[in-house]
Amino acid sequence: MGVRMMWKAVQRYTLISLVVFVCLASVLGSGCCAVEVTAQVGTQAPGFALPTAYGEMVSLDSLRGKPVVLTFWSTGCGWCLYQMPFFQAVHDEMGDDVEIIAIDIGESSSTVREFAEYFGYNFTFALDMDASVTYTYNIRGTPTSYYIDEDGVIKDIKIGAFLDTAGLTAWLDSL
Repeated sequence: MGVRMMWKAVQRYTLISLVVFVCLASVLGSGCCAVEVTAQVGTQAPGFALPTAYGEMVSLDSLRGKPVVLTFWSTGCGWCLYQMPFFQAVHDEMGDDVEIIAIDIGESSSTVREFAEYFGYNFTFALDMDASVTYTYNIRGTPTSYYIDEDGVIKDIKIGAFLDTAGLTAWLDSL
């Protein structure tokens, strides 16, 4: 895939994501949601159950016993798109040793599914359609990634993109 095609895909989703972001910011900033923000380093990760882009369900509780990386993202976030190949490389290398879940904020299953299929990504893509998990995890910008250990405890939070596979691998190895 050429740079031009990727740039067009980024442009196509930028406007949609901007509108979604503005709507989410206005809702989350208004204080209307009665969801407690509890996701902090050293605390138990808040549980959730979300649909995947392929219509299945994924729940954090069902993954107890193995480390989990959550990365909050959207297709209109350039840095989110930039780091996705690094998550795929780690998924390919580590297999079942760590579960990677990319939590898309507010987009349709077809949008996320088409994105994943186009680029050949085969790790889990979950859909946070109402941004309730995004709010619970106190996401202020994307990409934001959480490392949750096998006991369900948040060990680290990374705000911003990983710049390469080595950076993502080093982050995982440091925990």
